[in-house]
Amino acid sequence: MDLLRQSSFMNSKIPWIAYAALAFSYVLLMFSGLPLVLLVILKVLPIALLIALALRQGGAPVHLPIALFFSGCGDALLALPHETWFVYGLAAFLLAQVTYAAGFFRARRATVDSRAKRRLMLIALFMSAIAVGVLPASGDLLIPVVAYFLAISAMACTAALHRYTGLMLFAGAFIFVVSDSIIALNKFVMPFDGARHAIMLTYYAAQGLIVKSVLNDSAGQHGCG
Repeated sequence: MDLLRQSSFMNSKIPWIAYAALAFSYVLLMFSGLPLVLLVILKVLPIALLIALALRQGGAPVHLPIALFFSGCGDALLALPHETWFVYGLAAFLLAQVTYAAGFFRARRATVDSRAKRRLMLIALFMSAIAVGVLPASGDLLIPVVAYFLAISAMACTAALHRYTGLMLFAGAFIFVVSDSIIALNKFVMPFDGARHAIMLTYYAAQGLIVKSVLNDSAGQHGCG
């Protein structure tokens, strides 16, 4: 009965409306001049809600709240102004991507069908194009940037191989790749107006889609979806 109530809550629109409201609130206020501490809290709140949703649903895979925790740490670190914090934030997100990849790999399909192959090809082409532009410009950060490229590529590829049959999980993973590619292009290649808004909108969309699809898959596996 508890599982049914949890599933009913998770399938309702309420937590996802709250998530979208928190995400848009930060995006709208990120240049408002609020104190840094308050901005960091607002930035992390949407991810904190996703962690709560993952912990609330019985049977949800353990990797999900762990990856989200590392993501929240990365969000906070990347909000800090000193360049050193960028490296620490990158490391936190690298751990998030590795955790996601490990969890997705455990839930992979038994066979690689033509759809999965097309998705893998899309990832390979997109990441190759971004790498050609970003890596030569990354300077002293080349090694950590390469490590992160490998980690997020692994996350996206394992999402393409996941047993979840809908588009939502792969869309979330690929949007995550796009979001981080905007970060890399804006930082190392060509800064542009609106980059931070684009980064955060795609980031929150990606995390929401990933969590929703993984929770749906988990509910289906446990017979409460």
